[in-house]
Amino acid sequence: MTTAPLLSFDLDRTYPAPPERVWAAFTRADLLERWVLPDPEWRVSSCEVDAREGGGYRLRFGPRPDGDA
Repeated sequence: MTTAPLLSFDLDRTYPAPPERVWAAFTRADLLERWVLPDPEWRVSSCEVDAREGGGYRLRFGPRPDGDA
């Protein structure tokens, strides 16, 4: 049986906003979906955030103008 490796990354960024606003943008689905879009013609069709230790993110982008999700 092959298992997938645990993937992780570190992200260092500076934002012109107070830490509380940045934290909210990363941990509230309604705020996260506003600025995470990879293409201005796309939309976020679903966004789930579990900000607890061990939690995760699940975002679904789409549909694109041609209907893909």
